[in-house]
Amino acid sequence: MDGDNQEQGTPDKNPVPECSKYSGESSHSSNEGGEYVKRRSMVLLRNIEEAYPSESSDDEEDAAPGPEPKRPSWAPADPNTAIEISSSSVEVGGDLSASSESDEEDDDEVDDIEDPSSLSDSDSDVEKEELNLKRSFGELLRVLYKPYSDLVKLCELAFKLKDLKRIEVALLALDKGATVPAHIWLKYLKTCLVVTQTDQERDTFEEKCAKALKYHYNVPLAEFIVDYLIGRGEVENKMLWANLLADYDVERPDIGQKLLPLINKLQDEKEATAVKFQDLVKEHCVSWELNPELRNTIKSLVDEFKRCLEESKTQHSDWDWAKLHGLHVEKALELGCPKDVQNAVVRFIFERCVAKFPTADALWLEYLRFTLGTDKDEDAEKKDSGLVSRLGRGFLSNQPVELVKRAVKCRPSIRLNHKFLHVMEHADFEVKQVDEEIAELLPRMVNDMEMTVELHLDYLAYRVRNTKTNDEEAVASLRAAFQKCWDDLSASYGDQADTRYEIMQLWAQVEYSRLSNPTSGALIWRQIMGYPGANQSGHLWLSYAQMESEYNVGLGTRAILQAAMAQPLLDNGYLIQDYYRRFERCYGTCDSIAECQEMKLPPAHYTKPRQQGPPMQRKQVKVLPTKKAPESAKPAAQRANLEAKNKPKLAPKAKGAVVSEQRDSIFKYSTDMEANKVFVKNVPPSCSKQTLQDLFAPYGQIKDVRLVQKM
Repeated sequence: MDGDNQEQGTPDKNPVPECSKYSGESSHSSNEGGEYVKRRSMVLLRNIEEAYPSESSDDEEDAAPGPEPKRPSWAPADPNTAIEISSSSVEVGGDLSASSESDEEDDDEVDDIEDPSSLSDSDSDVEKEELNLKRSFGELLRVLYKPYSDLVKLCELAFKLKDLKRIEVALLALDKGATVPAHIWLKYLKTCLVVTQTDQERDTFEEKCAKALKYHYNVPLAEFIVDYLIGRGEVENKMLWANLLADYDVERPDIGQKLLPLINKLQDEKEATAVKFQDLVKEHCVSWELNPELRNTIKSLVDEFKRCLEESKTQHSDWDWAKLHGLHVEKALELGCPKDVQNAVVRFIFERCVAKFPTADALWLEYLRFTLGTDKDEDAEKKDSGLVSRLGRGFLSNQPVELVKRAVKCRPSIRLNHKFLHVMEHADFEVKQVDEEIAELLPRMVNDMEMTVELHLDYLAYRVRNTKTNDEEAVASLRAAFQKCWDDLSASYGDQADTRYEIMQLWAQVEYSRLSNPTSGALIWRQIMGYPGANQSGHLWLSYAQMESEYNVGLGTRAILQAAMAQPLLDNGYLIQDYYRRFERCYGTCDSIAECQEMKLPPAHYTKPRQQGPPMQRKQVKVLPTKKAPESAKPAAQRANLEAKNKPKLAPKAKGAVVSEQRDSIFKYSTDMEANKVFVKNVPPSCSKQTLQDLFAPYGQIKDVRLVQKM
């Protein structure tokens, strides 16, 4: 079965799975896995060379600098402009991932890298620094899998070079690998605004503003865009205004106040247009027409939450995260205002939380739980109306699918990945759509093998739930999905991928139970047991035998258990032995039971087998008799103690009298009970506790010092 091709004809009813993880029978051996990574590296390098032909060639790096590039038509003529753009080959306003033919033609003029030795003494240090920045940028861009910190560093290098082309390439790489932080969007938009002049460029700039506002709640970014819109002096992009107010009016009602003069101006010129615009704003921004009293009530709650959020730090449990927003959400839902306004305040609370702690999956999950609602008993009509009320109408979409996509883009986690699949399934996504989302998500977590395996398992479980067993084409697609997941893990991680064979075990379980094909299930198990070390696992043998007993009426169970007991080494073998004896007592004969009892347990490789004998008894220590020492050989203190014991007991003193106690100087010392206690002999009578403390302090921490005085 070819795992790379999911469009297949009618499969064999009893297909033989081709599991490719180890060399020998593998379709992806270790060498081929290296070729797979090499091919991916070559594709990426080829893309880099197409974007940067002058930097990818050693000959061009050593070549003499070309002619001075001409200033583009859209570049500012004033040399004192705050932001200088050096790339003359970028058509501002185009897609970040697109490049025109003129880009490739002008690269040689713009991106030539000089040899540092060719720089004369008159060349400034700025040129040398720029050369080093270009080389650092190129080297970092060529790295195949970059962590988030390197992606941000790539953007910072591009901004230092003041090269719009490199900035957009770095921004695109960051957007593919993670979410773009608001401060990088802000720097990028400021850079684009410098070179925005024509109406077409302004339209494209506003599209980029709208895209930037969809990532995170960020007041400085919103203020920059509002200042740009106010500076234009008229309301042209009405949808941009409406969505922006829907997101920020709860915290910043002053933004709406800045818009009022523009609305009045529009009303004087085109009254009908102004009315339509106001209706659009009311539709998106539910708090647009709140009275001053409600505004003040919301402002006090918002200010209290912002103070709490400013003092908060990263938490380590879901319960601690809930304390960050729980109380304020309850207060917001108790406000004496319409339900839409209450939900808008709650959305603001969650958006501010995830903006400050974007990698806290507990906050994203709680935000998603609020969006979906928690009342399972309400009817469908009320549930749908409640969902509409809880959904935002601005750029920061909290539609369930969009919200969880924002979450996994910040940082995927096992819980978020599971929720992502769950939400897509309930949104009736097609299998092709789910495959596209998973393919986009997997490269972001390639460094976490456990999370990758869990995502594959969740995806396969989704495929199993949505496969009709009577559809041969769907069953073939399901088997191809299992094979592809196994091959992808093997290509990415080699022999270390899924060492517990959970994907293969799930596949065997599906063949046995859902597809009613025990022959294929047994073949998969034989493949598992053929991998090095798998036949030494008692847990794997036990799972194999249990599936055979449950779904194939135990036809091959005895042979499986006998094969397990015949292994030279077997970890947790007592599990197999116990199950084998129960199986024979239930289904066997006297002879088979006797044969089972005579089979010896194989030695374990990693763990010790269970003790079959009686529980161990603690050994008693025998004390050898010693000769009685003469009285003269006993220490003086011991003789005094014996004499005190032999004296007749006196009557007790009256109540309130002070009884003098003598400390027994005879004590026992055990190295087992007092391993950290040090006994020092021949201490002079004048020695004090402080003297001993100072004397032994350099050798470790001293808990207590006790002086035993001789009587």
